[in-house]
Amino acid sequence: MQMRLPRTVKVGPHTYQILRAPVLALPDSLGDSDFDLLRVRIRKNLTVSKTREILIHELLHLCTYPSFTGAYETDPKLDAEEFVNAVSPTLLQVLRDNPDLLAYLTLDKPRPQRNRKLGQLPVLPEPSEKGDNPVG
Repeated sequence: MQMRLPRTVKVGPHTYQILRAPVLALPDSLGDSDFDLLRVRIRKNLTVSKTREILIHELLHLCTYPSFTGAYETDPKLDAEEFVNAVSPTLLQVLRDNPDLLAYLTLDKPRPQRNRKLGQLPVLPEPSEKGDNPVG
């Protein structure tokens, strides 16, 4: 069972809606961000891993807007270090402010494991000392 895609994400002072969009709404991309309408759209019917990747991609846009918007046009030689310095504080804040987002991106709920076959009693650990009760 997978974690559910969050419905919103807080980035700086804004809360963005996260929406699933049909292919026709995003014919040329797998996702987009709208800084005026405060929404992120991710194409429907993607695998969980691809959805997570696209969500991170859009989050990086949100984290760098407006501080990095247009920077490549004015200085196309910006290097990776400058990008990382620009995005790190905001990305950290986004992950701290959105625990459901962090869980969605990093966790898969494990399926319950049975330690016995149907119809059998559970196996209890042996007591380690006299008087030690493994049941409670």
